[in-house]
Amino acid sequence: MMMFGIAPARVVEGGFWAYVTDPIFLLEPLLFSTAIIHWVHHQNMAPRFERLILATTISGVVLFMVAFALLLPNLQSAVAPLIAF
Repeated sequence: MMMFGIAPARVVEGGFWAYVTDPIFLLEPLLFSTAIIHWVHHQNMAPRFERLILATTISGVVLFMVAFALLLPNLQSAVAPLIAF
């Protein structure tokens, strides 16, 4: 397996908890939501159902990102003893 890109040193050394409390974690929900939006757009669904799925996906991702950004300092301070920076 080949790995493309370079993760921050903090994530490489700290493992799972460092990864979850790093802002890079916001990219995964964004990529998943982009994939869902693309998939829904290319399906033959009723427009009303399509709009419902898109609105739910977008609002869920925005809510997650805002909550994560607000809680990030608390998360990082809580796991700081577990991570050797």
